[in-house]
Amino acid sequence: MNEPSPRPGFRSHPVDNYDKARLFAGATRAVLGCAGFFASLLYFPIVIATPVLAGVSILMMVTGSLSVWRAVLEAPALKPAWRAVAGLCGLVTVATIAGTLVLGAGALGPLADLKAPSRDDGTVQFEMQP
Repeated sequence: MNEPSPRPGFRSHPVDNYDKARLFAGATRAVLGCAGFFASLLYFPIVIATPVLAGVSILMMVTGSLSVWRAVLEAPALKPAWRAVAGLCGLVTVATIAGTLVLGAGALGPLADLKAPSRDDGTVQFEMQP
């Protein structure tokens, strides 16, 4: 089928600084959300605030990816390669969850190798009863 030709004098929406700023802000939010999600599950020690950090990171990834998607849809002159940001955020999320399931939460952090001190030094030790 033949596609309709554009009307005479039609020009695509020119890209202005607002479109570029919106695209950059969305991409930054999405990338920081990915980094925060990875850090909260695999790097930081697991504390009571871990679910909050992971939840805020997921929210940042979703809103940032949607913002990038909308910016590219509304200003088609922007390169469509920016849509890959949304796909990469999803891929990082799946990889982080898989890594958490396989390695365990906090497995890549500085406290991952921290173990309780061994008491097997051949001496008798007494402990107070609570």
